[in-house]
Amino acid sequence: MKNLLKFSFAIIIISITLYSCSEDETVEQEPQMTEVESLAFFKENISIFDARVRTLNETSFVKELYLANFSDKSWDRNQIGFDNIVFQDNGEGNDLVANDGIFTSVKKFNFNEKVTYRKDVKTLSVMDVIVTAPEFKYSNKLIDLKSKYEMQSISDLDNNSGEKAGPKAEITCDVEICSSGCIADWIWDGFGCICVSDCSVTIGWG
Repeated sequence: MKNLLKFSFAIIIISITLYSCSEDETVEQEPQMTEVESLAFFKENISIFDARVRTLNETSFVKELYLANFSDKSWDRNQIGFDNIVFQDNGEGNDLVANDGIFTSVKKFNFNEKVTYRKDVKTLSVMDVIVTAPEFKYSNKLIDLKSKYEMQSISDLDNNSGEKAGPKAEITCDVEICSSGCIADWIWDGFGCICVSDCSVTIGWG
């Protein structure tokens, strides 16, 4: 009888183990893209749609980079470098919502002469154009998003226009990943920094 109980118990353990393995196989995620694949995905599917300043309080703010992904598939990166700043889209720290395309600076910044505190403005667009790479495939979707996007810009406020449109123009730039030397005094072991060239883009976040 004891042997029978031991045998039955062994079968239960094996069954649980097999079920556990099966569960692991079911939830296994797709492997992360290589850096080359990630860059190609970015160029074809993502626009640097806006750069923004979000007020935290009367003295400090964070910088936001809106990377609009027009593909049905998600980009596999949630931490990048841009303009010598580390940004993340993981819902941690200063970032409000994970994987919404709004990458938020890890660091906080103080308002100054170039970026002044505006009492009634929570988030402000500070980028003059929308950036895409020559390989970008979703021009029609980009136009549609631009028509629906409402975000006050510095020029809107300065001109008292009352508009909320964000960047109004589009520009094509060469987009590359700078894997080293893009963030001073920071050990970079991730994807790298997004670098744009062969175009003129103004970002007014100081």
